[in-house]
Amino acid sequence: MKAPYIKKADNSFLDPHAALWNKVGTKRFPLVQTPIMMVQHLSPFMAESTDHGKVNEIECRVAHNGSKLSVYLSWADKTQNDEIRDLDQFIDGVAVMFPFTDSANPITMGDTDNPVNIWMWRADQQDPYDVLAHGYGTSKRRPGKEFGLSVSSVYENGRWYVVFQRALRKGLMTPEQVGFAPNKLSGVSFAVWDGGNNDRSAQKSFSGMWEPLELEA
Repeated sequence: MKAPYIKKADNSFLDPHAALWNKVGTKRFPLVQTPIMMVQHLSPFMAESTDHGKVNEIECRVAHNGSKLSVYLSWADKTQNDEIRDLDQFIDGVAVMFPFTDSANPITMGDTDNPVNIWMWRADQQDPYDVLAHGYGTSKRRPGKEFGLSVSSVYENGRWYVVFQRALRKGLMTPEQVGFAPNKLSGVSFAVWDGGNNDRSAQKSFSGMWEPLELEA
């Protein structure tokens, strides 16, 4: 997957309907249920789930302007779940994951020696999370705003449109963020939560493998 260079201001990319996104190729990724039995040791009850992860496809476009990387995501969702009014309600969400090493496994969200960095958005919150994980059950959520991560979202005609944006270079406050550079190969993977389907935590749809990602100069 190629991320073209587009000479536009940072804020221009945060509009999912901006004309510049028409210049970026769209790639569709099939999604499947997460292998929920992998969390048996953390939550036996959750591991019995069989009806999670009904979102079966996500669209992605990636672009950069030399200073920031923007990731555009879109998927079909019949219901807009962006508010919790009762205990049996859950929230729509999406995440994009990047590996720190070539050996990081996207299915397990990395491991002790091969962590992953995740950008996570929830429909009920304005700010995203910057997440560090060393495997299932190890996710460390950090406020995205403090780590230079921005997000915008629109729900329209039965679809969510979400754009993440962050500087290509990792933040100065922590080494626990992935960095990006033109012509340097990385990878990307995705996850989606459908609140209307009671998706939450490990109960979600995901792409299950890395898609090679390369920024064009």
